[in-house]
Amino acid sequence: MNSLFPRTGRPSLATLALSWALLGSLPGVCLDEASQNIPRPEWHVIKRPHPGKSSAVNPAADDLWLLTQSPAARTNAAPLVIILPMMGGPNLWAETRISRRLAERGIASAIMPLPQQFERRFFLDLPSGKLFLERDIKSLGNNMREALDDLIIAVDWIEQGGLPMLEPSWNPKLLGIAGISLGGITASLAMSRDQRIRAGAFLLAGAGLAQILAEGSETKLLAKKLNPSMEMISEQLSDLELPPPQAWANRPVLLAEARWDLVVPQSAQRRLRESIPHPQVVHLPSGHISAIAHIFWVEDEIADFFQENLK
Repeated sequence: MNSLFPRTGRPSLATLALSWALLGSLPGVCLDEASQNIPRPEWHVIKRPHPGKSSAVNPAADDLWLLTQSPAARTNAAPLVIILPMMGGPNLWAETRISRRLAERGIASAIMPLPQQFERRFFLDLPSGKLFLERDIKSLGNNMREALDDLIIAVDWIEQGGLPMLEPSWNPKLLGIAGISLGGITASLAMSRDQRIRAGAFLLAGAGLAQILAEGSETKLLAKKLNPSMEMISEQLSDLELPPPQAWANRPVLLAEARWDLVVPQSAQRRLRESIPHPQVVHLPSGHISAIAHIFWVEDEIADFFQENLK
């Protein structure tokens, strides 16, 4: 399964060029001794115990794929952070940078693609994530619900001792979750509903799926093409709203917001921020896509946050 890593783990040429230009001026990019001793990440597959909501049209989603990253020096009860990728990313470069930075702090991670991403899409010739959104509002809602079900299955599997099947004696006691863009939106919904997740970091995320779909720069044309009313969108996605603030039960949250984000509008970012009691917020002087320029700094913020809150 390691053979999949080069295809899903390398940056695009544009991302690589931008990153290379920034290497000399940003912190946290030198390979220290701890970084050099970190094992290579490994793919593992968990079979769903029951078919998902999209099985009829996408049977590939019934396999849950985990790209696990162990720290160089790991105790048997090392914390674990589940990372949900951005939806339209052509690879997992940004997510694997975050997982590696966590590993340097002694925190394990598992990147879990969502339905219609990477190996969890039936039509492998289509871009990863394309069909998560581009069918109809009902399919979008079902994909989101299936992603939330996937996370419950994954957390249940971890809690019930599944991880030692991958690595002997690995039994994490503390769980966190992180996500980028739609991965961050999904991660926030999952954490708000599952008290077992102790801390969360949501990057370029927001609340109110109907609002994001109708107003976001990359989704409003799709919404117009599908031509539903706002009432219909809201009705189809009504069960995917965030619960009241008390659902967070004083669990810490880190938000990374882009000041000029048009994909996840400012109103949606504010709605997420105001629904969470006392979140830690960092503001990026960027848009949604150009936020990649800050990955070297943001990955350190995320690692610091989980190191402080998963202990």
